Amino acid sequence: MKKYLEAGSQNEALVRWQHALDRSVSYRRLITGADEKYWEQFSENYFQNRTSGPHYQEVLERILKEIPKGGTLIEIGPGPGIFTLALIPYVGWLTAVEPSPSVVNVLRGKTAHFDNIRIVNLSWEEAVIEPHDVVFAAGVLYVFYHLEAALKKMIHHARQKVLLVNLHDEQPMLNDIARVLNLSTAVSDPSPDLILEVLRNITTSFSYEKLNGRQIYRYPSLAAWLALWTQSMAFTPEQLSQIKECLEAKGGSIHDNGQVILPREFSTNIITIYP
Repeated sequence: MKKYLEAGSQNEALVRWQHALDRSVSYRRLITGADEKYWEQFSENYFQNRTSGPHYQEVLERILKEIPKGGTLIEIGPGPGIFTLALIPYVGWLTAVEPSPSVVNVLRGKTAHFDNIRIVNLSWEEAVIEPHDVVFAAGVLYVFYHLEAALKKMIHHARQKVLLVNLHDEQPMLNDIARVLNLSTAVSDPSPDLILEVLRNITTSFSYEKLNGRQIYRYPSLAAWLALWTQSMAFTPEQLSQIKECLEAKGGSIHDNGQVILPREFSTNIITIYP
């Protein structure tokens, strides 16, 4: 049986957060180890998809407005450097906290020519770090089963503010394709509203902003796209035909070389917390 509450907590929002994570594809991938396999294979493809297009630039510009130029920054879960590479030249010092060995190897390679970054290969819960001006976390809240404790630690380590960036994408087409492949249907990560509910139990000193975006994602193969469920998969001709129909109905396609082109609509939610 899951332990849904931390000791002494009566936070109903946290209970609902934990229930939502138990149904989340992203969290399931994390606790089964599939997340690490995904980063080993597809980290560069993920990086290219996330950093291309005008929406990324809009979000990045908004982030830079919240971070003091030349200041110190803790980045939690930098991944393959989606925001890290743009932030390092802007800040005076960046401490990146990343638990994935595969991602750390990628990130060290990309940042080797910078002398103002330290990479800590631990989870946020395990990391022992001095306070910085800003604590920044983008797209990683799904890893925190005890979200309230993680947020409290972020607030404690931020001299000026905590900046949370969360991309929310329902991806309804993935559920259609899951049914075609007889896989369990995808459940999206917890909604931004639930994050705000958990946060309100800690502090009222925060602001919230939502930026809507649309972007073309490119995947080298169906396996790369469907790695939410499996790392390798054989498709019958009938299944492949049905998948192509699902894609085309949403404006996507599969090229002759196997590449998947997929338009995605999503919202990026930016929360700024003032300790």
